[in-house]
Amino acid sequence: MKKLVVSLAVLSIACIFPGFDLSARDAERKSSEVKLKPQCHSGKWGYADERGKEIIPCKYECADVFSGDVARVRLNGKWGFVDKAGIEVIPCKYGEARPFSEGLAMFRRDGKAGFIDLTGLEVIPCEKYWYAESFSEGLALVFLRFKSGFIDSTGREVIPCKYEEASSFSEGMATVMLNDKFGFINKDGREVIPCKYDYAEPFSGGVAEVGLNGKWFKIDKAGNRVR
Repeated sequence: MKKLVVSLAVLSIACIFPGFDLSARDAERKSSEVKLKPQCHSGKWGYADERGKEIIPCKYECADVFSGDVARVRLNGKWGFVDKAGIEVIPCKYGEARPFSEGLAMFRRDGKAGFIDLTGLEVIPCEKYWYAESFSEGLALVFLRFKSGFIDSTGREVIPCKYEEASSFSEGMATVMLNDKFGFINKDGREVIPCKYDYAEPFSGGVAEVGLNGKWFKIDKAGNRVR
Protein backbone atom coordinates (compact mmCIF):
# COMPACT_ATOMS: atom_id res chain seq x y z
CA MET A 1 0.00 0.00 0.00
CA LYS A 2 2.85 2.37 0.89
CA LYS A 3 4.54 1.68 -2.47
CA LEU A 4 1.28 2.51 -4.25
CA VAL A 5 0.94 5.81 -2.37
CA VAL A 6 4.55 6.78 -3.23
CA SER A 7 4.04 5.86 -6.89
CA LEU A 8 0.85 7.90 -7.11
CA ALA A 9 2.61 10.88 -5.48
CA VAL A 10 5.46 10.71 -7.99
CA LEU A 11 2.98 10.38 -10.87
CA SER A 12 1.05 13.41 -9.58
CA ILE A 13 4.23 15.52 -9.54
CA ALA A 14 4.97 14.53 -13.12
CA CYS A 15 1.43 15.44 -14.19
CA ILE A 16 1.37 18.78 -12.38
CA PHE A 17 4.86 19.73 -13.62
CA PRO A 18 5.18 18.42 -17.20
CA GLY A 19 8.81 19.59 -17.41
CA PHE A 20 9.78 17.47 -14.42
CA ASP A 21 11.94 14.76 -16.01
CA LEU A 22 11.87 11.82 -13.62
CA SER A 23 14.24 9.69 -15.70
CA ALA A 24 16.81 12.49 -15.91
CA ARG A 25 16.63 13.16 -12.17
CA ASP A 26 16.98 9.45 -11.44
CA ALA A 27 19.93 9.13 -13.81
CA GLU A 28 21.63 12.12 -12.18
CA ARG A 29 21.14 10.62 -8.74
CA LYS A 30 22.51 7.25 -9.80
CA SER A 31 25.49 8.87 -11.50
CA SER A 32 26.44 10.72 -8.31
CA GLU A 33 26.25 7.44 -6.38
CA VAL A 34 28.67 5.64 -8.73
CA LYS A 35 32.09 5.11 -7.16
CA LEU A 36 34.95 5.33 -9.62
CA LYS A 37 38.66 4.94 -9.01
CA PRO A 38 41.65 5.74 -11.24
CA GLN A 39 43.19 2.86 -13.15
CA CYS A 40 46.25 2.67 -15.39
CA HIS A 41 46.57 0.72 -18.63
CA SER A 42 49.59 0.88 -20.94
CA GLY A 43 50.82 4.04 -19.24
CA LYS A 44 47.52 5.90 -19.60
CA TRP A 45 44.93 6.64 -16.94
CA GLY A 46 41.16 6.31 -16.82
CA TYR A 47 38.52 5.17 -14.35
CA ALA A 48 36.93 1.89 -13.35
CA ASP A 49 34.00 1.01 -11.12
CA GLU A 50 34.23 -1.06 -7.96
CA ARG A 51 34.16 -4.29 -9.97
CA GLY A 52 37.09 -3.18 -12.11
CA LYS A 53 35.02 -2.47 -15.21
CA GLU A 54 36.42 0.40 -17.27
CA ILE A 55 33.95 3.29 -17.27
CA ILE A 56 36.15 6.12 -18.55
CA PRO A 57 38.77 5.07 -21.14
CA CYS A 58 42.45 5.12 -20.19
CA LYS A 59 43.63 8.03 -22.31
CA TYR A 60 44.90 10.55 -19.76
CA GLU A 61 48.47 11.19 -18.64
CA CYS A 62 47.26 11.65 -15.07
CA ALA A 63 43.95 11.17 -13.27
CA ASP A 64 43.04 12.16 -9.71
CA VAL A 65 40.46 10.56 -7.46
CA PHE A 66 36.98 12.05 -7.74
CA SER A 67 36.15 15.00 -5.53
CA GLY A 68 32.37 15.00 -5.50
CA ASP A 69 31.19 14.47 -9.06
CA VAL A 70 34.31 15.66 -10.90
CA ALA A 71 37.96 14.62 -11.12
CA ARG A 72 41.05 16.42 -12.35
CA VAL A 73 42.73 14.89 -15.41
CA ARG A 74 45.68 15.81 -17.65
CA LEU A 75 45.73 15.44 -21.42
CA ASN A 76 48.53 16.66 -23.72
CA GLY A 77 50.13 18.42 -20.77
CA LYS A 78 47.01 20.38 -19.85
CA TRP A 79 44.62 19.96 -16.91
CA GLY A 80 40.85 19.79 -17.01
CA PHE A 81 37.97 18.00 -15.26
CA VAL A 82 35.72 15.06 -16.13
CA ASP A 83 32.43 13.93 -14.64
CA LYS A 84 31.50 10.32 -13.88
CA ALA A 85 30.13 9.85 -17.37
CA GLY A 86 33.55 10.67 -18.80
CA ILE A 87 32.47 14.05 -20.16
CA GLU A 88 35.12 16.77 -19.96
CA VAL A 89 32.94 19.30 -18.18
CA ILE A 90 35.93 21.65 -18.07
CA PRO A 91 38.28 21.21 -21.06
CA CYS A 92 41.91 20.24 -20.58
CA LYS A 93 43.37 23.68 -21.23
CA TYR A 94 45.10 24.72 -18.01
CA GLY A 95 48.86 24.45 -17.60
CA GLU A 96 48.33 24.22 -13.85
CA ALA A 97 45.20 23.53 -11.82
CA ARG A 98 44.34 22.06 -8.45
CA PRO A 99 41.43 19.75 -7.54
CA PHE A 100 38.12 21.32 -6.53
CA SER A 101 37.64 22.27 -2.90
CA GLU A 102 34.50 23.93 -1.56
CA GLY A 103 33.19 24.32 -5.11
CA LEU A 104 36.24 26.15 -6.50
CA ALA A 105 39.48 25.09 -8.15
CA MET A 106 42.70 27.11 -8.42
CA PHE A 107 44.28 27.51 -11.84
CA ARG A 108 47.24 29.54 -13.15
CA ARG A 109 47.72 31.47 -16.35
CA ASP A 110 50.53 33.82 -17.35
CA GLY A 111 52.13 33.49 -13.93
CA LYS A 112 48.99 34.47 -11.96
CA ALA A 113 46.45 32.40 -10.00
CA GLY A 114 42.66 32.48 -10.15
CA PHE A 115 39.69 30.21 -9.41
CA ILE A 116 37.02 28.54 -11.53
CA ASP A 117 33.68 27.10 -10.44
CA LEU A 118 32.21 23.73 -11.45
CA THR A 119 30.90 25.18 -14.72
CA GLY A 120 34.36 26.43 -15.70
CA LEU A 121 33.46 30.06 -15.05
CA GLU A 122 36.44 32.12 -13.86
CA VAL A 123 34.91 33.55 -10.70
CA ILE A 124 38.24 34.92 -9.42
CA PRO A 125 40.35 36.08 -12.39
CA CYS A 126 44.12 35.70 -12.76
CA GLU A 127 45.06 39.28 -12.05
CA LYS A 128 46.90 39.73 -8.78
CA TYR A 129 48.26 36.71 -6.93
CA TRP A 130 51.12 34.61 -8.26
CA TYR A 131 49.91 31.48 -6.46
CA ALA A 132 47.07 30.25 -4.23
CA GLU A 133 46.19 27.16 -2.22
CA SER A 134 42.79 25.47 -2.35
CA PHE A 135 39.92 26.87 -0.30
CA SER A 136 39.71 25.59 3.27
CA GLU A 137 37.02 26.62 5.74
CA GLY A 138 35.82 29.37 3.42
CA LEU A 139 39.19 31.04 2.82
CA ALA A 140 42.10 30.49 0.43
CA LEU A 141 45.75 31.18 1.14
CA VAL A 142 47.24 33.50 -1.50
CA PHE A 143 50.75 34.74 -2.27
CA LEU A 144 51.70 38.23 -3.39
CA ARG A 145 55.27 39.54 -3.69
CA PHE A 146 56.65 36.95 -1.25
CA LYS A 147 53.94 37.67 1.33
CA SER A 148 50.90 35.59 2.28
CA GLY A 149 47.29 36.46 3.08
CA PHE A 150 43.76 35.12 2.60
CA ILE A 151 40.82 35.74 0.25
CA ASP A 152 37.16 34.72 0.44
CA SER A 153 35.18 33.02 -2.32
CA THR A 154 34.45 36.36 -4.00
CA GLY A 155 38.15 37.16 -4.29
CA ARG A 156 38.09 39.80 -1.56
CA GLU A 157 41.33 39.95 0.44
CA VAL A 158 39.98 39.55 3.96
CA ILE A 159 43.37 39.06 5.62
CA PRO A 160 46.16 41.23 4.12
CA CYS A 161 49.23 39.71 2.47
CA LYS A 162 51.72 40.60 5.17
CA TYR A 163 52.94 37.24 6.46
CA GLU A 164 56.26 35.67 5.50
CA GLU A 165 54.69 32.21 5.64
CA ALA A 166 51.24 30.83 6.33
CA SER A 167 49.19 27.63 6.16
CA SER A 168 45.58 27.05 5.16
CA PHE A 169 42.95 27.29 7.88
CA SER A 170 42.39 24.23 10.03
CA GLU A 171 39.89 24.12 12.88
CA GLY A 172 39.36 27.87 12.60
CA MET A 173 43.05 28.76 12.95
CA ALA A 174 45.91 29.33 10.52
CA THR A 175 49.64 29.16 11.17
CA VAL A 176 51.45 32.37 10.18
CA MET A 177 55.01 33.64 10.35
CA LEU A 178 55.88 37.25 11.11
CA ASN A 179 59.41 38.54 11.76
CA ASP A 180 60.71 34.95 11.51
CA LYS A 181 58.44 33.70 14.31
CA PHE A 182 55.33 31.54 14.09
CA GLY A 183 51.92 32.06 15.68
CA PHE A 184 48.24 31.61 14.89
CA ILE A 185 45.43 33.83 13.59
CA ASN A 186 41.68 33.36 13.44
CA LYS A 187 39.43 34.09 10.47
CA ASP A 188 39.12 37.73 11.49
CA GLY A 189 42.88 38.04 11.05
CA ARG A 190 43.41 38.51 14.76
CA GLU A 191 46.61 37.05 16.18
CA VAL A 192 45.11 34.82 18.87
CA ILE A 193 48.40 33.08 19.66
CA PRO A 194 51.42 35.42 19.39
CA CYS A 195 54.14 34.89 16.79
CA LYS A 196 56.84 33.71 19.17
CA TYR A 197 57.59 30.14 18.13
CA ASP A 198 60.48 28.91 15.99
CA TYR A 199 58.13 26.52 14.20
CA ALA A 200 54.47 25.54 14.30
CA GLU A 201 52.22 22.90 12.74
CA PRO A 202 48.51 23.46 11.94
CA PHE A 203 45.88 22.57 14.55
CA SER A 204 44.53 19.04 14.50
CA GLY A 205 42.23 17.57 17.13
CA GLY A 206 42.30 20.80 19.11
CA VAL A 207 46.08 20.92 19.54
CA ALA A 208 49.08 22.11 17.52
CA GLU A 209 52.71 21.08 17.74
CA VAL A 210 55.16 23.96 18.11
CA GLY A 211 58.90 24.37 18.51
CA LEU A 212 60.71 26.85 20.76
CA ASN A 213 64.40 27.02 21.68
CA GLY A 214 65.03 23.53 20.34
CA LYS A 215 62.15 21.95 22.24
CA TRP A 216 58.90 20.58 20.80
CA PHE A 217 55.55 20.47 22.59
CA LYS A 218 51.82 20.84 21.99
CA ILE A 219 49.54 23.77 22.73
CA ASP A 220 45.79 24.23 22.81
CA LYS A 221 43.82 27.01 21.09
CA ALA A 222 44.37 29.33 24.03
CA GLY A 223 48.13 28.92 23.65
CA ASN A 224 48.45 26.82 26.79
CA ARG A 225 50.97 24.01 26.84
CA VAL A 226 49.40 20.55 26.97
CA ARG A 227 50.85 17.11 27.54
